[in-house]
Amino acid sequence: MRRRRDGGRVPREAQRATVRRLLRASEGAEVPRPRGSRRQCYTGPMSVAAKTVKALRAAEALLHSAPQGKLDSLAVEKHVRKALRLLASEEPQWVDIGAATRLLGVLSEETPLVLARLGLLRSRPRDDGQIEVRLDDVLYRRLQAEGLLGFGGEDLTPEDLELLHWETPGSNPWEREQIRPSA
Repeated sequence: MRRRRDGGRVPREAQRATVRRLLRASEGAEVPRPRGSRRQCYTGPMSVAAKTVKALRAAEALLHSAPQGKLDSLAVEKHVRKALRLLASEEPQWVDIGAATRLLGVLSEETPLVLARLGLLRSRPRDDGQIEVRLDDVLYRRLQAEGLLGFGGEDLTPEDLELLHWETPGSNPWEREQIRPSA
């Protein structure tokens, strides 16, 4: 929804009525109202299929329920993959930094900005000077982080880590002898 100059929200139906009025005045013809199943919008004025909206809401509810690394990685995989698959057939969806922060499961709003600056999240400037990032990029990064954090590591004791180190074949590069090339 858009905002009024006084800070209040302008209802979507009022926006549509204004657009129809402007079109009628400019063309002099009646603009029919769309009929049939109404498509919902996830973010902004772009249309998104109802099935995609349902998948996005399920993924969003799951991702908002816990910070990064605290969710079941299989549930995240199931819901986020489905949303990503459906988003691939839609127009690109953009979210603001606040929504990206919540979806990524991080505490700082600087995180999505840094990821955008590094090119890991596609971004674009808004009219008000703020940054928007691609929703599919945000979901993919969260999926990636949850998958990596699903490996764990904090459950291993120092003794377990030492045993793992000695049972692994080969040696670490810094433990190998340096072979100097003969001239």
